[in-house]
Amino acid sequence: MSYEENKRIKELQEYVSELMIGDNKKQLYEKYREVINNVVPMDVIKIEYNFLSSGLSATKLLENVDMLMNVFHKGLSAYTWEKPIIDSFLYYLMEENKQIVFTLNNLKKYISSQTFEENRSDILLFIEDINSFDCHYQKIVNIIFPTMQKKLIEFNGLAIMWELHLTVRKTLKSLKTHFSEKIIDIKKINKLIGKLFFQLHGLIKKEELILYPLVLTMLNDNECQIMLEQSFDYNYYNIEINKPLISFSRTDETLSMSQAEILFNHLPFDITFIDEFDKVSYFNQAKNRIFPRSSSVIGRDVRQCHPPKSVHIVEKILEHFKEGKENKAVFWINLKGEKILISYYAIRDEEKNYKGILEVVQDITNIQNLNGEKRLLDW
Repeated sequence: MSYEENKRIKELQEYVSELMIGDNKKQLYEKYREVINNVVPMDVIKIEYNFLSSGLSATKLLENVDMLMNVFHKGLSAYTWEKPIIDSFLYYLMEENKQIVFTLNNLKKYISSQTFEENRSDILLFIEDINSFDCHYQKIVNIIFPTMQKKLIEFNGLAIMWELHLTVRKTLKSLKTHFSEKIIDIKKINKLIGKLFFQLHGLIKKEELILYPLVLTMLNDNECQIMLEQSFDYNYYNIEINKPLISFSRTDETLSMSQAEILFNHLPFDITFIDEFDKVSYFNQAKNRIFPRSSSVIGRDVRQCHPPKSVHIVEKILEHFKEGKENKAVFWINLKGEKILISYYAIRDEEKNYKGILEVVQDITNIQNLNGEKRLLDW
């Protein structure tokens, strides 16, 4: 990093520190005006990384993220970068952003007319449609994040964007709950819809002013192509993509790789293997996988596959498995109306040495509803 870059980041960090505790924001802006107007995407990444590394909580940083984006907007908007080519991964992500804005604009007619009760069912359809936009965030978290983290250690600072994705999911869940109640609370609905618009538009700005320019600056054409191919394992929001056929074939003396792949991908549950060094080593691609995975996650530390607020639990499981205190950890959650069982199993060799963890994720909704018996002869 050059002297000028170091100086700029240092001054920007000083500005942000004073901004979070200061009262006279206008005077503070004038003091740092020049450096603020020359901010570039990499500066934001390094500032966030430095704050998180110094012990500032993600929650505290989140409280100021949108204010910072407003201040840095002029400088970031002036930053020139070559826009993604047609049919590239980032091109498709930006097309998804256009589609979600189109959906939000169509929702505005109900907000302006305040006809929430009369159009309850239509608005619920909009909420379900917006909820499907989550596939966009899954691709960012599971493909872009791990790819960039291998290139730049400071990129870990964008884990804060993961938290912002979670806030959108929470808002949508609250909206659906309120619209499902017998009597609609118009005041609460207006507040939640306003929050949703603010969150989604804010994330689009963060992606297109910081994330995407940085990706195209740091990754070569081959790396971008790999990300595109990984994205084929995910849905896209309201757009058609050009998806080529991908095939592979490898064999060994006993079971061919293609046979093994078919076998594991037909298991009625998701499996992921984390090796003894805490790295993701394998996952299957079961039909209708509950938690989507892409190949970029291979080699990634398992701690980086979970939201920051749950990392301490992951650490605890790893510690207990490695020390032999436990061999199994089981959890269950409600997800989109289904009961999901998440089980972690310690893998050990014949000498009881720890060799890793097998994660099994299964939809047990129908299993819970089983009654009586159904024997083979009843088929």
